[in-house]
Amino acid sequence: MVLPAEASEQLLGPTVEALGQVGIFYASDFPHWDHGFPGNIKEMEDRRDISDETKRAILGGTARRMYGLG
Repeated sequence: MVLPAEASEQLLGPTVEALGQVGIFYASDFPHWDHGFPGNIKEMEDRRDISDETKRAILGGTARRMYGLG
């Protein structure tokens, strides 16, 4: 299972708690007109309801694993 996660998603913490971090990746919503990129990266980093390990997975680890980049 692979799920996109936006920094503003209120249920991200409970979702990670229920499903684990495996398969959750960062979704910038770029190039939609209402995207928050790049500010939403800092918003994701500032979240207190998910661990730093989970943030690293969401912001790049999951995508690297999915595409076989290490």
